[in-house]
Amino acid sequence: MSFQYQQFGEQNSFDNQAQLQQQGQVSLQMQQFENNSQNGYQQIINENPVQGQPIINYPLQGQQVVNYPSANIQIPQNMIMVPIQNPIQKLDYCQGIFIKQKLELLQALIGWQHENVYKVFQADVNGIQVGNNPMFLCKEKSECMQRIFLKGDMRAFNMNITNESGTALNGQTVSTPFLALERPFKCTFFAYNRPVLNVYYVENGTKVLFGYIKNPFQCCQLGCEIYDENDQLKFLIKGKCCQLGLICRGLPCDSCQQYEFTVQNTTGQILTRLLKKSSGCLKSYVSNCDDFSMGFPINSTPQEKALLMSATIFLDYMYFENKETKNNAMTLQNKIF
Repeated sequence: MSFQYQQFGEQNSFDNQAQLQQQGQVSLQMQQFENNSQNGYQQIINENPVQGQPIINYPLQGQQVVNYPSANIQIPQNMIMVPIQNPIQKLDYCQGIFIKQKLELLQALIGWQHENVYKVFQADVNGIQVGNNPMFLCKEKSECMQRIFLKGDMRAFNMNITNESGTALNGQTVSTPFLALERPFKCTFFAYNRPVLNVYYVENGTKVLFGYIKNPFQCCQLGCEIYDENDQLKFLIKGKCCQLGLICRGLPCDSCQQYEFTVQNTTGQILTRLLKKSSGCLKSYVSNCDDFSMGFPINSTPQEKALLMSATIFLDYMYFENKETKNNAMTLQNKIF
């Protein structure tokens, strides 16, 4: 009888050791997966307050396990992947952005200036688009008479940037307010009354100032300055005025289809590049829709990324919103100064 009890105790001890070893492997796999989270997805992990071991939330009956970040990463089975809903977390994980302006057919056919709409996609460090689902949607709100009679670098507008997220139940896209951009009317004369874009973070109906973007007076150079909420200069965006993408915009050659800005810190060191590229020769001929791509600077915060995204839209209004006409030289001179 004592031999049987001893044998049973050894077998039970062996089973406990095997179970702890298996839990340790799962914990190691989950730790490795957490360090390699990509593409705006995160895992759901709960902590066991008794043993301190991670507990995996198993999927419900009939629920599919999808949206794994990479096929090369070993992921424990039965782990649920959910899209990141928080816009701040989206920007924190994001390495770059790709902004695409929506083509309005009515504006292309009859020349009626419509309110601009932009879609913001996730991109890699080189600004190459990743995925087909937009992270954010930007919609302009402005007066019709100002869009008709005023240029894009003068007219007042507000822009609501919403966080586009899918629900776990039906997969439909839900838009929630994220940023609010406000630019008042400015009648600029050289260094006097320069254009300014205010950036607000919206949460629960309350707006908090994130910072602002200012277009300084520069001779023979394009760009803007980015400040935080404490009036501290964060970034400088600069571009040369002699690029073919500005002078010969709309021509079919590649050099005439794109324009490059440099993003610099306060000491003038180049951190990354912002590239403006037209949507194609035909679209650029009938409209002023452009695409922008940028890889975020290393170690930049979500607030700084939001300001850089807002500055990209601001630059589109300042220099690329109005289609060039036969008065190209005069219009270009007004843009530079």
